[in-house]
Amino acid sequence: MRSQTAAMTRKGQVTVPKEFRKKLGATLPDRVEFAENEAGEIVIRPVRLTVDDLFGIFPPIPGREDADVDELVREAMDDMADRIVEDLSRQ
Repeated sequence: MRSQTAAMTRKGQVTVPKEFRKKLGATLPDRVEFAENEAGEIVIRPVRLTVDDLFGIFPPIPGREDADVDELVREAMDDMADRIVEDLSRQ
């Protein structure tokens, strides 16, 4: 088993060594979960965020506070399709 030590701040913050961040597949910003296993050891695991986890972290688009997310996605896809068609017609 590989191990490394890290200092803990007064606030309880610890920097996860780069080698272990890579093994976890953790990117910034990311969340991790601490759990205690049956042997009493503390285990750290990456937490994969879902779209539902992100709900509400961004302010609403002014004038579109009540917009349906699915409709916004459709509009964005339509806009992208229009740009692709326009680019292809120029070639």
